[in-house]
Amino acid sequence: MCQEQSPQNRIIEVYQSYEPVSLPAKVQALTPQIRNTDTFNRGYAPHHFSVPEESYTSGADSVD
Repeated sequence: MCQEQSPQNRIIEVYQSYEPVSLPAKVQALTPQIRNTDTFNRGYAPHHFSVPEESYTSGADSVD
């Protein structure tokens, strides 16, 4: 990415410049390069996302 883009370009501008349909390899290659700097958690959806850790429900249809 750094060899092809201007240092003044923002990451969002680079993403928008790559067409996902015609340049999927470039879009997919960009994500691992910025993984440690990008705080957005792409695709993470745990099964019990909203359940507080070590909490249990009193009934099958209950959240209390």
